[in-house]
Amino acid sequence: DPVCSMMINIFANHFYSIRHLRYLNNMAITGKLWETVLDAVDEELSFATAEFPEQTQEFLKPFVKLFSLSVSQFHSIQSGAVSGDWLDFLLEDESVKLIQELDGRFIDFLESLCRDVKTIFEVMPYIKTIDHDILNLMDEFDPDTLLRELSDSIGDSD
Repeated sequence: DPVCSMMINIFANHFYSIRHLRYLNNMAITGKLWETVLDAVDEELSFATAEFPEQTQEFLKPFVKLFSLSVSQFHSIQSGAVSGDWLDFLLEDESVKLIQELDGRFIDFLESLCRDVKTIFEVMPYIKTIDHDILNLMDEFDPDTLLRELSDSIGDSD
């Protein structure tokens, strides 16, 4: 988009400090730029998600869908069809369902993690003896004897 390219060049030429990032918050000035950037990111996320393995796709799809809904809300605000806050899309039914799904997955993950940690702590008393077992094994290992046997076997082969 030539307008966006021009805007990016203007920002790049006049950017001297972090304070200049405030300009990007002015939708009257940078709305077209944000539309293009958000559309491109939304498109790339959708494409990249489709390329991932099935299990990864299941994990990422709700996040990508929420992002797509936010981009849609942004376009509605920019066109004047909707007035309000950009985050109002989170109150819509579809967003609520996605958030509940993510919440359920997060709870399942935490329960699984807690089960795994509990199992580890149940096994831990047995692990304490491993240190002694390794030390005993190292005490039994005699490098001089090993090297002598190796040199004898090499000498015997000649």
